[in-house]
Amino acid sequence: MRARIFPPHLSRALGLAICLSVALAASPSWGGAPKGKQAANEQAGDGQYEIVVRLIPFELTRYDSWQLQNHDGKDILEMIRKLKPNMLNRFFTPRPSWTATVPMGPGSPPMPMAQYLTQVMKACGKHCTMTPKVPLNRNNTWTDQYLNDSLKTTLAMQVTPPIRVLDLDNWFNQPGNYQEELQKFKDMGWEQLGFNFTGSGEVDMQTYGLGSFGMAAVHPGDWQVQTKQIERMRSQGIKSIMAAIDYPRPIKAFAQLSPDRQAEIIETISRQQKSGGFRFIYPIIYGGYDATANITSKDGPYHGKTVFDVILQCIARDRREAR
Repeated sequence: MRARIFPPHLSRALGLAICLSVALAASPSWGGAPKGKQAANEQAGDGQYEIVVRLIPFELTRYDSWQLQNHDGKDILEMIRKLKPNMLNRFFTPRPSWTATVPMGPGSPPMPMAQYLTQVMKACGKHCTMTPKVPLNRNNTWTDQYLNDSLKTTLAMQVTPPIRVLDLDNWFNQPGNYQEELQKFKDMGWEQLGFNFTGSGEVDMQTYGLGSFGMAAVHPGDWQVQTKQIERMRSQGIKSIMAAIDYPRPIKAFAQLSPDRQAEIIETISRQQKSGGFRFIYPIIYGGYDATANITSKDGPYHGKTVFDVILQCIARDRREAR
């Protein structure tokens, strides 16, 4: 059989296609090309969230109106475009009102909640996920029925891509085996579950192999990441480990520091991520704290930058080191 001879221009095109296929197949990715069929896995890349921020415009348990005094919806979208995180951690607390709207600034009509969350995801980028937060402990508001209704409402929201990663706060009121209770979240349609280890100093939290990510505390006072909590997560097979300045009390203490000291703490923890095996949840807006409103001294090491600008520099370094 004679080999088929292609014209020169077709040969060059075939050669280029083969080279591109080989290059794409061989290219390593950390938080890169989507893998798997499920929405959460596609957004998370290989399971390790590279850039995580905490920016919470919807913090109350039940909200029907915008809660930020100094920012509108456009401001938040612009911040997210600059940050380009892989996770918007605890962006809202269910359950959102179906009638709630977001103010978009002068000259723009308010935007319905689900439409706004879709715009947030578009600004955040292809490999970004947004997590709502719900507590595991029960009280007069967070009854079993309220929690169940809130989660079903959130799953049903017409947001693109759909919200399927859930951030679980606190722990159950009483000791016990909660595997069946936690499995219900997965059965409901939540594809990844995150656990808060920041209050687990005296509690041996069991995630029963259901945890995709977890959070350790940054201790107020010495502002050190709590390594024992990281060890607990690793012992339970949690792959994506994070550290956060919790709220309400720790972030309030952090807000009382000078902006220069805030920036120093953030930069110090940021530089510890690789050696510590965790991802820092950069504090943007939550619990009354606003990184955009804290301005460092002009004659100090940060030369009058806002703490938000310092965070952007840290994130740029994170991305360089991840290449």
